[in-house]
Amino acid sequence: MSNLDMTEAIRMLAGDRGISVDSLLQVLVEALATAYKKRPGAAEEVIVGINPENMDITFTAYDVDDDGNWINERDDTPNKRRRRWQLDQRARRHAKQGRPRSHCGSNVPPGNEPAHPRS
Repeated sequence: MSNLDMTEAIRMLAGDRGISVDSLLQVLVEALATAYKKRPGAAEEVIVGINPENMDITFTAYDVDDDGNWINERDDTPNKRRRRWQLDQRARRHAKQGRPRSHCGSNVPPGNEPAHPRS
């Protein structure tokens, strides 16, 4: 999905839900931060940023010292090229297993897919 497509999808979803684009982006930021923290080896704290003009997403990670201070600020934004390669590899594995492409990246065990997968 291109950033232009994502911008349009965000606008459409916000309109469908009757909320502002800013509110939807805030929900997305919070969801991405929660998901980030569940990754193995993730930093203790993260600030997720979304540029509403081009939908670029950034992850600024922090460690927390014994006093609760956020330290060691660093960019932990996933590499888009590497992520695309990982998704392509996963799609190939799923194709070999006979799993639908729409389930790539899901945690649904083979044979338990919904009857009408989302496309």
